[in-house]
Amino acid sequence: MNETDNKRKNDKKKALIIFVILGIALVILPLLNMIDFNALLPSSSEDEHKNEVTTETLGDHHFTEPDYDEDIMLDRDYLEKNRYLHYEYDGETFEVVDNPGQYGSMCEFFQKYFDAAKAGDSKTYNSLFTEEYLEKNGEKSFAPQKIYNIYVRCIRSVHLKNGDAEGKYKGYNVYYFDVSYNILDNNGTLRNDFLGDEGSRPLVYEVIEGDSQIKISSVSVYSSVKDPQPVQEGFENGILIMVFVIALVALIIAELITKKSVCLCLALSCAAGVILALFAIEAVWVLLAVALISAVLLTLNFTVLKKYAKNIRSSAKTPKITDNINGTDNTDEKE
Repeated sequence: MNETDNKRKNDKKKALIIFVILGIALVILPLLNMIDFNALLPSSSEDEHKNEVTTETLGDHHFTEPDYDEDIMLDRDYLEKNRYLHYEYDGETFEVVDNPGQYGSMCEFFQKYFDAAKAGDSKTYNSLFTEEYLEKNGEKSFAPQKIYNIYVRCIRSVHLKNGDAEGKYKGYNVYYFDVSYNILDNNGTLRNDFLGDEGSRPLVYEVIEGDSQIKISSVSVYSSVKDPQPVQEGFENGILIMVFVIALVALIIAELITKKSVCLCLALSCAAGVILALFAIEAVWVLLAVALISAVLLTLNFTVLKKYAKNIRSSAKTPKITDNINGTDNTDEKE
């Protein structure tokens, strides 16, 4: 093989590598765009405090006198209101008249929640919150609530593979619900942040599900038009993928410059790491797998591949004796 052929082969190899890099970029860049990098940053306690339901008192004269023994079903004005739960399920909103379980466990949970609020059943109501929430905000004691125009819509859900920011609720699911309702003759014992009849003040309920239980872990007001962020990382392998991609590109460039097969082996290992990380495998297992793949490829490179390359070079060094006149091969001819 002459110098021109070698050059052509190297040019083809470089072109192939460039196309491979472009292909990887076309796949990786959209995936990186899907990663919520803001969720990778720990939320500050100050931001969390801003989202908590306010406890500002709008003035006692705006609220009716609480009657803890009132039977709200005797109020004709209240009976004329739409008192049913409206639950959005699979893109369609249902008016839940009976059997809320047919729309899922979350619908059944919220039906229980509002039934307790209407009845003034503080014990059942408080049992629907996590211990952490009750420790932070305290238990509520309230009079029966004439709640109506109830709308519950799931706006986001996340699987807590590794738990929340404190490592709790591992394997649980967390749901975020947009919840709005009105209160006729609001007595302020349950909600003192709005009047009740003059419009509603929607809240975001964070509900966790796991170990055969459903609990409310936080209740927040809307601070912006964006959906609330999950309590754990949006995509836990995001940073790992970025590191592998940067290393992959650097190793390919190094291989083009140095012609060292070691760089190519390590680049293949990084590519495998990117693929494994995209399947949401735990970071520690991804790193172990990449280390194992690297060890195997490097071992092959310094044993099998090296021996194969040596055999090729040995064959290339064996000259062929050709007839200078007619170009025939006379290697096997004997004088």
